[in-house]
Amino acid sequence: MTGGATLSGDGAPRATAEERLESWKEIAAYLKRDVRTVQRWERRGALPVHRREENLGGVYAFRAELDAWRRNGHSQLEEHQPEKAGGTREDQPRRFRERYLFGLPLLATLALLGALGFYSYRYHRQTGKSERPPLIVPFMTLPGWSMAPTFSPDGKEVAFAWDNHDDNGSFDIYVMRVGSSEPRRLTFHPSRFVWPRWSPDSGSIAFTRESESESGVFLISSKGGPERKLLSLDWPSLPGSLDVTWTPDGKHLAFVETNSPVGTNRIALLSLDTLEHHALTQPPSGGLDEGPEVSPDGRTLAFLRGDSTGFGSVYVAPTSGGEPTVLATIDGNVRGLAWFPDGQALLMAGRIRGVEGLWKIELGGQSKLLYSTVKTKPAFPAITAQGNRVAVSLLSYEESIWQVDLTKKGSSASFISTLNGAAEFPQYSPDGQRIAFQSDRSGTWEIWGCDRDGLNPVQLTSFAGPPVGYPRWAPDGRQIVFDVRSEHGSEIYVVSRDGGSLRRLVTGGAKDEVPSWSQDGRWIYFASDHGGVWQIWKTPIEGGHAVQVTKNGGYAPVESLSGKRLFYAKGPDSSGIWSVDERGNEYPVLNILPQGHWADWAVSEDGLYFIDPLAKPRPAIEFFSYATRRITSVLRLETYPQQGVQGLAVSPDRRWLLYPRLKVQGDIVFVQNLQ
Repeated sequence: MTGGATLSGDGAPRATAEERLESWKEIAAYLKRDVRTVQRWERRGALPVHRREENLGGVYAFRAELDAWRRNGHSQLEEHQPEKAGGTREDQPRRFRERYLFGLPLLATLALLGALGFYSYRYHRQTGKSERPPLIVPFMTLPGWSMAPTFSPDGKEVAFAWDNHDDNGSFDIYVMRVGSSEPRRLTFHPSRFVWPRWSPDSGSIAFTRESESESGVFLISSKGGPERKLLSLDWPSLPGSLDVTWTPDGKHLAFVETNSPVGTNRIALLSLDTLEHHALTQPPSGGLDEGPEVSPDGRTLAFLRGDSTGFGSVYVAPTSGGEPTVLATIDGNVRGLAWFPDGQALLMAGRIRGVEGLWKIELGGQSKLLYSTVKTKPAFPAITAQGNRVAVSLLSYEESIWQVDLTKKGSSASFISTLNGAAEFPQYSPDGQRIAFQSDRSGTWEIWGCDRDGLNPVQLTSFAGPPVGYPRWAPDGRQIVFDVRSEHGSEIYVVSRDGGSLRRLVTGGAKDEVPSWSQDGRWIYFASDHGGVWQIWKTPIEGGHAVQVTKNGGYAPVESLSGKRLFYAKGPDSSGIWSVDERGNEYPVLNILPQGHWADWAVSEDGLYFIDPLAKPRPAIEFFSYATRRITSVLRLETYPQQGVQGLAVSPDRRWLLYPRLKVQGDIVFVQNLQ
């Protein structure tokens, strides 16, 4: 087990003293300041301190987050701000910010701090010399979600995707001159996602689009006009797979080709002269190659290779062909790469060694943190050809749980979450009075519980590191089973409904995931890649040898209420829902659930509820009847569902249905003075 959790004598994980600080006193001692100072930093300097839900006065903090905060120079607040007559020490941080933000007007400064959460300042004690800190400058202050910036070759204009504050999340491409405040709309085809990239000769913008009517690779003049479709493609709902990039000679485009073969993404190269394309990479089965970036000299392709667990690596490969090599292994989501102009290093937006931010990855494999964030997540970095400016989207996520009354036809969904942060995979207890779900409210993904109406949330696990999720209730409602994932594998645990005591189920697989209970409470079903292929297994709850259930692939098992059938997906990157009966016979049940949506369904007595992201005119929650095999619509969704993180739940009395709703906000900013 990695990521800050150790095992106690009974097999239960707990945060180590080296990873987590449990009080204001411990936090102050770690930062070598008094308690009043660090409390002031938390109020005014975005010191990453977490509140305990069960104790409103209690706090805790993670050393990795404090180190990242301190690396950005926040602890210099006290050293650079002496007391002055006519002002209190409580006023000092405010005056420091006004002084060191290079003369920006106060309103602009406050807007910056509100969007970013904190500013950056670093100081070299070894040499006694200071260097200019990374400076965040707003590029645009438009409402809604802006993403995927790309600079014109002269660095004077930026093309980007923007939803124009559209609640339906429809994107188009806009262009805006640096220093201007008026964007110019380039496309007029609202899409789920678009991804622009400026051509080397500045005359064109290539882009990928995912929409209900047509998806593919397109070309348009940078001045506007008609679009030219280069290639039709069918993508899953995943923005990272939409990235496209030019070769420096302007003759080819590198893009992501999905389902080649089924369950994989690979990077391909498209000729603008012939419109023929060929593969540049070929990941192993179930691998996802994304985020292609061609080096300034055109000789090297950088890209991301990951899998369903969310862990992956940055690779480079010759564009002329050849085996890729690993530059860096990532312990969390990566949201984009960009080459530095000298072609000797990459800028990565993501997380390494538990720290979120912008990282420099050299071709030799060394990584260096250039800028870290706490409240927002950087994504889609872009660098001017001159190397004097970096653009990035700062993203914030709001994922909440919503409830639908199934007894009222046409009923709208109502919000029930009571937590900040994301909330996913809700599951009703057998008596319908409690909900278990996964949330990152504490700073890391943990299992939480709350009342049926969302009140009285309680954190049930405290692994404080590796992602914890996918809870399922025992039939008697006294325990919850879930999985814990790290870059070294996945394990299954059981926790009591009120938290506290934990027990690990030892099954022996490299990855044991997405567990659930048998209806008689005697077995735990789970998916394991033991043997190299995902299959469904089951293990006795009291301990013993695991038994293989499926032979032709299986993932995310859930037993029918009668206990006579087991429903499952084929794999984390496969489409459809299958079932296996007591004799071991396997049958397809529902083939319209697309790739990557293996978590988006729930079992009831007479059918399956599921999320259909491809439903027209909007994604919807639908019901599939076992008896009639008919599909009926339950609810049109307000936002597009993401892959593999949703989860549905139906209450035991069939009155209520739960589902998560994700809302993403993003602002494009310039990051200057990256060293």
